[in-house]
Amino acid sequence: MLVAVALVLVTTPAIAPASPGRAVRVEHHIADDAPSIGPHDAMVTVELFFSPGQVPAHDAYRTLKELQKNHPTRVRAVFRPLRRNQNAPAIALAAHRRGLFFELMDALSAGSVAPSPTATVEVAVKVGLSRSAVERAHLDVAVDAALDENEHRKHRLGTTTNPELVMNGRPLGSIVHAGTATVENLELQYRIALDDARRALGQGVPARALAAWGERRELCDDDGPDKLDKPDEADEPPSFAWHLGELLERGSGCAVLQHSPATLDEYNPDAPPRRDDAPLLVKPLPPAGLPTYGPSDAAVPIFVICNLRGR
Repeated sequence: MLVAVALVLVTTPAIAPASPGRAVRVEHHIADDAPSIGPHDAMVTVELFFSPGQVPAHDAYRTLKELQKNHPTRVRAVFRPLRRNQNAPAIALAAHRRGLFFELMDALSAGSVAPSPTATVEVAVKVGLSRSAVERAHLDVAVDAALDENEHRKHRLGTTTNPELVMNGRPLGSIVHAGTATVENLELQYRIALDDARRALGQGVPARALAAWGERRELCDDDGPDKLDKPDEADEPPSFAWHLGELLERGSGCAVLQHSPATLDEYNPDAPPRRDDAPLLVKPLPPAGLPTYGPSDAAVPIFVICNLRGR
């Protein structure tokens, strides 16, 4: 019987040769596919939210490129076109999808006057885009999604002007107007951001996460709920101990705050003694689920109640 099976396996017809193949374009989108210059783990990430086709936007584009050129290993410049009535932002992102974003923007911003919509089309064709790709850029689903994402990110960061620069998550609109900024203006803000980044590195923030850390720092005083790392975590039942353990394990992401004066709940040797000599706690704290050290049946439990963002 075994021999028969073996014969059947041996005499199985060979698989027919594959038919001639053909080239297939497979698009790969990374988490952040915005046009950028500089290393992804740069200590300072500068994002420019702007509308190609406008003179202030072109001025800001040239200024940011100059800053990045002055600090090629420490600055990453990210360019985020915003949706406007004209088609120039869509054309710019269509050019990016074909590796021609900077060629197009350099050509559009070469003069002191922004090209007209018709001239913008001709410039795009001249730098290498097909006329059909230019004329249909605003109908491209991927381009439309990228414009939406830029608008959403601009809203999340709280930027209010156009164009606007965001340096390591901190909008600069109230300090430096992107459309009139000089390289010297940005250099000063870059130095401040660089010092902050060095302190963050000292606190254990990895270089690749410095921009996200800066964005988080801007939101540390927000009263809203923390942004969870995993979408399904939002469906989990609330657990203070679980969140506390996570903070202890990986840090809050917030900058270290200066020590604040003592509050009524903290020990103050100069305060008069309580007249009733009553304890602060009327019943034991529940230790179940909390991060702990030492045996669970220890005679003296010590609870550390603190602000994890303080020293």
